[in-house]
Amino acid sequence: TVLSDMDALIGNLEKLIEKKRMIKQGAMQELLKPKEGWNVKKLPELVWFQEGPGVRNSQFTNSGVKLLNGTNIEDGKLLLEKTDRYISEKEANGWYSHFLVDEGDILIACSGVSIDKFDKKVTIANLSNLPLCMNTSTMRFKIKSNLLSKAFFFHFLKSKSFKDQIGGKATGSAQLNFGPSHVKLVEIHYPNFYEQERISHIITDMDTEIDAMEGKLEKCRIIKIGMMQNLLTGKIRLI
Repeated sequence: TVLSDMDALIGNLEKLIEKKRMIKQGAMQELLKPKEGWNVKKLPELVWFQEGPGVRNSQFTNSGVKLLNGTNIEDGKLLLEKTDRYISEKEANGWYSHFLVDEGDILIACSGVSIDKFDKKVTIANLSNLPLCMNTSTMRFKIKSNLLSKAFFFHFLKSKSFKDQIGGKATGSAQLNFGPSHVKLVEIHYPNFYEQERISHIITDMDTEIDAMEGKLEKCRIIKIGMMQNLLTGKIRLI
């Protein structure tokens, strides 16, 4: 009964999180949907972007500067412990110096990604992730105009609008494969800077709530494992 109660708690949390995600998706679609009076520009007018190079297997090393691959981005997080691919510091700071990631860069995977899950393949590089060199199947973005909020653009990359536009231009069927030639054709609709920040705060608050719930869910799963080990081995007995 104790374990069944824990299963029920975990199941309810999973359902609640899924409901919150659906609410967030609906809210994002409504908040980012172009309104009367909004501006519209092609991405190159507001944002600088760059695709990673194709570092050859023969260049891989066991230490040095880590290489960024699309598989390192999962659920909006940069998981660099999932790769053991490095490039030598000499090459990273030489031929590939202009591909070194900077703190605050918006990073995306642009190959082998399904359109419905693309929003999980967008993240931001933190200082703790560096040094890091871009590799194939990745792109990075930097805001180059004071008309565009970085937070607003980050959410735009995860939006239905970007998915629809890139999905129609990218090559591949089940899996997306796109690059700068596709991204440069994408249009972004945006309000004034203050409104962009207000919209971003609303979406970020929803993300924070979902993250907190996912943290609670993970704790419950860990607790359940501990309970099973103790109850089913007789270490703890319920009378």
